[in-house]
Amino acid sequence: MKISSEHYKKLESEVKEVLKDNPTYLEDCKALGEKKSSVRVRWNLFHMVCDKDHYTFARTLWEYCNDDHIDTALKRIVGGLT
Repeated sequence: MKISSEHYKKLESEVKEVLKDNPTYLEDCKALGEKKSSVRVRWNLFHMVCDKDHYTFARTLWEYCNDDHIDTALKRIVGGLT
């Protein structure tokens, strides 16, 4: 995973905050089953995080990470929450 530990911790914290504000998000996604892929669930969370600061954090990540690196971090974060 190419994302720095500092940025990983920030992403993890922000994802947890988004889920705290939307407590049924993961259950709602599971209820949709095949209509909502796990990739879409992770990236929707990422975009909810990034909307909070008008994509400043996302631009910082994209300076040195690609989407695969970010998705790996999101898998680890979301996998630990489900």
